[in-house]
Amino acid sequence: MNLSPSLQQLETFQRVPPGPLVLFYEFSCANPQEAEQCRHTLAEHASRRGGALRWAGAEEEILAGRIAHYQQAASLHFPSREAAQVFLDSAGHRAVTARCTALQVAALGEQPPVVALASKLMAKLLPLWPFDNAVEPGEEPGVDVSTVMPTSQAIAAVRFHPEQTAPVVMINWLKFKPRASYPAGTPPVSGKTAYHRYGKVAMTTTHSLGAKLLFAARYRQILIGYDGDPGLGLWDEFALMQYPGRATFATMAALRRYRRGLADREAGLAEYGQGLTVTRPATEFVWRR
Repeated sequence: MNLSPSLQQLETFQRVPPGPLVLFYEFSCANPQEAEQCRHTLAEHASRRGGALRWAGAEEEILAGRIAHYQQAASLHFPSREAAQVFLDSAGHRAVTARCTALQVAALGEQPPVVALASKLMAKLLPLWPFDNAVEPGEEPGVDVSTVMPTSQAIAAVRFHPEQTAPVVMINWLKFKPRASYPAGTPPVSGKTAYHRYGKVAMTTTHSLGAKLLFAARYRQILIGYDGDPGLGLWDEFALMQYPGRATFATMAALRRYRRGLADREAGLAEYGQGLTVTRPATEFVWRR
């Protein structure tokens, strides 16, 4: 297992724009307790080199996609690519990651300030809006059929989990089609444009139910793991969305106004272009209105 960047990953990393950068860690250790201790130690070493831990949580379930399951996830933010490089090259970083039994680190862009502002406003205002919350019977269209939708088994794991009202954060990995797959006669658009049409519906729905977008940014590359491959084009975008609980996520999925956007989601995402992990956020990172 690669516990440090390969030569190819490092060479690719040098072409990343030199501005603010996020390193998103997913890792496992001999046991969950040691994995949590590794997360704390990573945060300490990052802070000594100008970085900051902005979010962390324990991964609990894979809801969608062909992605690996880890014990812990952590988002470390650095003022520049150079600062992140110094952190990666440090003896402290090598000592911490040597304790991992599985490790993947993705390099992400920083969240645009306008996204944070929009999410803040939506979280404050949309729960007060008188939306039509009519529901549709049955599972979401595409369940057990579409490669970008959860399976019925995964949905059942969420629906029957014993903690329905404890906050959860969904880790989202997104890959778009070059061209959206709408029916013939529809004006051609990119997969990204199609997905963002869905995104407007989803963001309105989630924030109206008390959820909040914590972070969203552009995916850059895999820096550690993935067999040393930088994984260019593996994903396009990344997001962290917190829900008040699994019950809220299930409520959203049944709303008619939410399901109206699913055709755009299907049209825009590539095959297996959605990776979705359910996590229990660390207490200090739980967002509360």
